[in-house]
Formats: sequence, C-alpha cells, structure tokens
Amino acid sequence: MRLFAVTFDNHPAIVMVDFTTLMMQPIDVVYDSFIGDPNLKYAYSMDYPDHLPEGSNAGPNMHWLIMKPDPALFQSIIDSYTSTMYSRDWGWNNQGVKQFDGVFGVKGYLMHHMSRADGGHAYLLSRCIYGNDGSDPYTSDGSSAVCRDNGDCSDCRTTPFSDIKIIKMIHTCGEPWKCGWDDSLDAATQAKCEGFHREWFSARIDFEESCWHNGPPSFRNGQFHPDVFMGFCTGPGIVGYDRMIDDKSSASTCDSHWQDSTDAQTLDFGNGRGQDQRLTLTTGKVTGDTVACVKGSITKKDFEIPYNIGIVIDLSGSTRGPFGGNPTGDVNGDGDVDNILDAEIASIVALMEHIASDSALSNDNVNIGLVSFSTQAIYHGQFSPLDPNDSSKINPDLNNILMAMRSGGFTHFDDALDKVALFFQEAPTDRSNLLFFLSDGIPNVPGDGDNEEPLSKYTNNDPQTLKYDSEIAILDGLNVQRLAIGVGAGSDIREGFGLDKIDNTPDAITGVRAEQVTTTGALTDVLLRNPVEGTIIDFDIKVNGVSQGNIDASKLKSGPTGFTFGRFVVNGMKPSFGEMNQITATATIDFDGSTDTTNDQITLTTSNELPGMLH
Repeated sequence: MRLFAVTFDNHPAIVMVDFTTLMMQPIDVVYDSFIGDPNLKYAYSMDYPDHLPEGSNAGPNMHWLIMKPDPALFQSIIDSYTSTMYSRDWGWNNQGVKQFDGVFGVKGYLMHHMSRADGGHAYLLSRCIYGNDGSDPYTSDGSSAVCRDNGDCSDCRTTPFSDIKIIKMIHTCGEPWKCGWDDSLDAATQAKCEGFHREWFSARIDFEESCWHNGPPSFRNGQFHPDVFMGFCTGPGIVGYDRMIDDKSSASTCDSHWQDSTDAQTLDFGNGRGQDQRLTLTTGKVTGDTVACVKGSITKKDFEIPYNIGIVIDLSGSTRGPFGGNPTGDVNGDGDVDNILDAEIASIVALMEHIASDSALSNDNVNIGLVSFSTQAIYHGQFSPLDPNDSSKINPDLNNILMAMRSGGFTHFDDALDKVALFFQEAPTDRSNLLFFLSDGIPNVPGDGDNEEPLSKYTNNDPQTLKYDSEIAILDGLNVQRLAIGVGAGSDIREGFGLDKIDNTPDAITGVRAEQVTTTGALTDVLLRNPVEGTIIDFDIKVNGVSQGNIDASKLKSGPTGFTFGRFVVNGMKPSFGEMNQITATATIDFDGSTDTTNDQITLTTSNELPGMLH
C-alpha cells in the first residue's frame, strides 16, 4: 500500500511517484520550501474533476504527491477511514469530497483528510507545471463549452515545455510503452502529447547511452510514427513496443506457424461414470534455435480452445434485491449497492479478467456474445474480451455495456435463449461453444416456437413459460455446453423447471444440473470453476527425451475452460538442418487424488516433431 511510505520517519519528506510520471526538471525549490515550512504536511496538484463541475468532485494527482512522514498520521488515516461515513450525495463525512474516480479508495479519503479533516496544511501546486497531462481544460455540457475545473481553467497545453516540471503520462496521452496514437485528439492536445512522448523516449535514449552497459541493443527501426516514438514502436499497443528487457519469448523462438497434437482418454469414476479428457500440445512447426515455445491445455471434451462464449444476464426487477457475501458496492453506478445485478456484473468482469491473466487465452481464441433480458431480451453483439490496445484490460465496449445495465421488468427465458442462439449461429465455426446463463428469477413470460399460448397475466413457472424445447434443440445442434446458474435464494433450480431445463453440464458425481449460489464469492467461483474432474498428480514436458525441470503441475493455470499451460520457452532443441526434434507433454490425472490406486488414473501423452532448419 503506497500510503505506508508515510511511516518512513527517518526522512524529512516522502514522495509518492509512479512509472507514469516523467520528471522533467529538478524539484528542489518545492522540496526545500515544503520541508522548511513546519505548517505544511502535504504538497500536490489537483486532477481535473471527472464530471461537469459539481463542487469538490476532484481528487489529488496520486501519480506525484509529497507528504511529511508521521507514523501516527498513517495510523490516524487508517483508523478514521474505517469509521468515517460516506454519503453518495454529500461525500466523506458529509463534507463534499465526492463523485470522482477513486473516491472510495486512498485517493478519495486522502483528499478528504488533506482538505477537510486536516485542512490548512497543504501546499497546492500548479496542475500545468506539476502534473501536466496535456488535456483540454474544457468539456461540453451538451450545448456549450464548460470549464472542467471551475476554480482553475488554465489551458496547460499552452504551458511552454521549459516551464513544465512534471508530466503525467497516462490518461490523455497514454503510457509511452503502449505506443498509443489517437487520431481523434484535437490539434492542441495532439501536439502536446507528441511532445510528451518525444521527451520520454529521449530520456530512454539518454539512459541507454549513458547507463545501459552490455544490455540488449535497441535498433530503433520501428516505423510507427517514428518522429514521435523515435523508432521504439512497430505498431499500436504494448505488443508494438521495443522493450529494454523483453520478458516475453523472442520472436525467433515463437514461430507464428503452430502445430497441435492431442491425446484423449476417459477418466473412470467407477459405476459406469467417467469424463472424456484431452491433452493438447501446441508448438512451432520447425526450429532454427536451441530453444522453442510450447503451450497447451488439459480440457474436458467440447471445452477445448478456441471458444465462443455466450453470456446471458438477467435484468428483471428482482435483481434489485440484496445479495450476500463480500460487498460488491455499486458496480454499475445505478445508485443501488450490493444487489444481485451488481454481483452478476462483477462475476462477468471477473471472468474477463481471468481471460486477461491467462497467457493461453486472448482475443484471437475467445469470442464473447452478450445477451441481457427481462420482459424482452437484447442481443448486444459479439465482442473481443480484451482491450485491443491493452490485453491486460477488459474490452471497453463490452465493459461500457455491462455498466449501463439496469434492473426492471419480468423474466423471459425463451427470448433470452432465442437471442443467444443468434450469437452461436453467427459466431466463428470450429470452436467450442460455451454458455453461461445467469438468472435470479423464475420464467413468467411465454415465448414462441413451441405452440405457446398467451397469458392474461405473467405467472411464475406457468407451463407456457417453460416451453422452449425448440430453442434448446437449436443450441444442442450447435453443440453448446450450457451452464445455468441460479443467482440468489429466489431462483428455481428444481429438476424439470426453468434453469434445470437449460443446463446440460450436470455435475459428474451427483448428476445435478443447474446450480444455485447465494453469495458473490460463490457466483464468481462457479463462473471460474474448472470443468476437468480429478487431480493432476504429474505433469512434464520433455525435449528430445530430456525433462524440463522447471515445468511441473504447479505451472498449470486453472480456469473455466480447464487447465492451460505456457507459453513456456524450452531448451535442448537441435536447430541444424537434418535434425529432428521431439517435444512431448505428459499429464497423469487421478480421480480421487490418491496415488495408492491406479484404476482411476489416466496418463495422457502427446508429441510434436520439429525439424531443424538452420544451414
């Protein structure tokens, strides 16, 4: 936690600064003045408000902030944070610090403490000089230009570079290592951002030439806006950036032309029960190096990479109801906190974050279809799960739709199934089709296609509302694996009723299909649950018969599609022309996790051959 630095009382001042900050000039004058004034405790510049001016709806620039260390102050802030009330309308302790991004965390409460609870001890610095981000000081209220900060409308874009002490490289111009380029920026902002990027890359060149001894060379031959990025970018996004030390495999080891091999067997549970499981190994097709890239997966049949994932989320009026477990807060900003809809949205966000964290999953092999429903259903379209410019983040288009969802209406399962069927019908073929169907309620609106009769009054579990055999038949024809989740105690998962009729992925042990969850943690756990039964008691990768000692079962990543591994860089390849290399993956899976019995074990083994091509 960054605030812990306040306990470092063997220094006259502490400076909290992060990697998105570029210090252009010495700050000695500020430091000396701050340290020399016994009344001052804090020094910072202000962010712009996140909304049109509404009072104190802005926070401090947390990317560069100075404080005088005081362990007692640290403990006081921690204690008061846990006991101070926050009002949506009036802010922290009803004193007006409210309505900006980060207001519930350190940024928001520190702003309250520095300006309200312990006011009169702050050294407020110029945003244009000590936190310039090159952004437009005006926004629009729909009819005219409005100053974003009614206390200071200085246009920092006109501040000469010679006057700027600190640049903030994140919100407007973007981090340099993400090679961001936005043609929609106005001319003044674009010019400032270009100058900021040139300053940052000039600092990198200066470091490499002055301090970078015997490090990997930078060729500076990237042609993506080379006048701005100085040859360090080959294209937009972090993948286009030439890193000083690349923590990914080098281009020569990760061939873009892949080959797959698979071994499939049935894990026996006893009493005629079992699960078809597959080990897939992916490598390049040839090699010209002593190292190579490998990746792969261990999955249940019909859960193999790549994926079309349909997500259906219930927005009926009952989703306004409270939900248990860890508080989610007001996830979608509708003014209601910790309700069922908040939990549904948070669980879907967690699923996308899992995709972002799994190196084997990406926009290239995961396709998302989103449907929401109440009295009627809406198919929102197909989405890549991740931001195309930053694969560590959720696709902002998908996230914006989720955050705009609101509760209201009845519960129309039939229409929801119709709409998600449209997604699978138009989605890429030759993929595993997975469906997550989330509902807190009971169907009460009749559909069409199964000789349904209209109802004079919407009624829960009326036989007409449970007639969606034609929709299920369409999904069966597309081999859609369907997980139905009852969100909350009011959901109905009884056999033969709404959610149970949708689910076709029964528990391998109990045979129970739809599952009911009553806490936020349980809901997220169900969405991220690994469908592969048993325990992987051994995992190994060999290159030309020699085990890679650093790769074992602990390197497998568990998730809602099974286990994934890699991308690993393996050693021991023979690159010379005429040599044939063999990479082998082996996994032993035991149903009960005990090595004492072997009748409930399978060992999956598969290999790829890579000829050497180096002359």
